[in-house]
Amino acid sequence: MQKKKIKCPICHNTFEVTNTNGAEQLIVVCPTPSCSSKLRVTFATGETVLTRSKEPDKSSGYILFDGRKYSLLHEGVNTVGREADTSEADVQLPFPEEIRYVSRIHFAIEQICLKKGKTKFVICDLRDAQKIEKKPTLVNGEKLDKIDKIVLSHGDTIEIGEFKMTFNINR
Repeated sequence: MQKKKIKCPICHNTFEVTNTNGAEQLIVVCPTPSCSSKLRVTFATGETVLTRSKEPDKSSGYILFDGRKYSLLHEGVNTVGREADTSEADVQLPFPEEIRYVSRIHFAIEQICLKKGKTKFVICDLRDAQKIEKKPTLVNGEKLDKIDKIVLSHGDTIEIGEFKMTFNINR
């Protein structure tokens, strides 16, 4: 049985989650009545990752990073960044502690539902342009500038510095 104190990324309320059955992930509801956001809590290597949650549907996308699958959890903008206690990214990736050139909110992938059940995924860079030390986001080797928006395809490579991840679509 694991107990973790977590902070809701929506209302910033801190509360305790108990993992009684040793599950890798739990879906919990923020106890703040005005929030009541569903959160996916991932218990991995002693760390907890919080993201806004909606069960991914069959047309949802995900990022494969360091051998693990990180789902884009909702239609609309899904922010992605470095895992940190102060990060408000929807998807928080566990970069090594000493890596500081990845922002807590580094890029976003927007999930857009189209007609006939089709879904489109668009990526844009969100890192703070004033912080030169933050590495740019690259898609298939191409640097994303602040104004760029690129439609992602299944199998595209996303890079930040020496870290590579793959974008995939559940089919």
